[in-house]
Amino acid sequence: MSGTRLEIRSRTRSDKKITKVMLPDEKRMKKIYASLVVFLVFTGLTGCSAVLRPNMLEPAMHLAESDVPPRAARLLQLVQEKNEQAGSFKGIGQIRLWDGNQIRTSRAAWAGTPEPRLRIEFLGLPGQPVAKFMFNGCRSVFYSCPDQQPFERKSANPNLGPVTGVDVTAGALTLLLAGGIPVYAHDDVSVLTEKGADEGSDRQVLILKKRFFGIVEKIYFNGPAIEKVEIFQRKNTLYQAEPRDIRDVNHQPRPFFLKISNPAGQGFSFHADRQWAGMALRPEMFDPVYDPVPEQ
Repeated sequence: MSGTRLEIRSRTRSDKKITKVMLPDEKRMKKIYASLVVFLVFTGLTGCSAVLRPNMLEPAMHLAESDVPPRAARLLQLVQEKNEQAGSFKGIGQIRLWDGNQIRTSRAAWAGTPEPRLRIEFLGLPGQPVAKFMFNGCRSVFYSCPDQQPFERKSANPNLGPVTGVDVTAGALTLLLAGGIPVYAHDDVSVLTEKGADEGSDRQVLILKKRFFGIVEKIYFNGPAIEKVEIFQRKNTLYQAEPRDIRDVNHQPRPFFLKISNPAGQGFSFHADRQWAGMALRPEMFDPVYDPVPEQ
């Protein structure tokens, strides 16, 4: 999509490839542009380039169980307990996207399950959806409400970052929103103690390694609380996730602030005003269908 311009012209019979765009005012243009930006960020479209990068880390299905030092085993147990508590979630608040000094903020509502399934609605001033993103574990779709234009593609775990550079998958994001921690494939674990800024505030770092690849993940603990998760690829930081303001929601811990960023100064965050947890969510609400009729 590099080098592409948005052209606004009247559609003619001799020029069928130009899409007719009705722009009553400048606000309409801003809405369409914002919707397009959100779509690019959350679906990772890159024009003619591959959607999934070839060396994305594959998530581990189970934690390591053998040859684990006792201190590392205790920390792994804390991670496992968090992931067992992760369940369905709903939230409403703000989503902020940034690239250096360029920042965009949108009112939003979201819901999901760790399977993973995810639905995000970006809201306008009256609280009505301006754009929707839906992912059901197999397919994802972005639907722009102002121009009623759907964009759909198939992927079991879409990468959400080729445009912003933050290579986090939908599966990792939904698990983080659900209060869990993604754990990537590894065959060696160790623990490092780091000095904190304040006296007596040392934190433990659980380090996961994979043969021939080195460090693939670091999980930072402050006591039993997890402050940060850092994912590596080819010895470089791929992204880091910081779940903060953890609160009990229906007896399940949920982050009311989640920041995901990379070393290049790009990222996004969820700021929740309200959250719900453990409710039954209909599978069809995540299906990549696009009806312009607001939900009742």
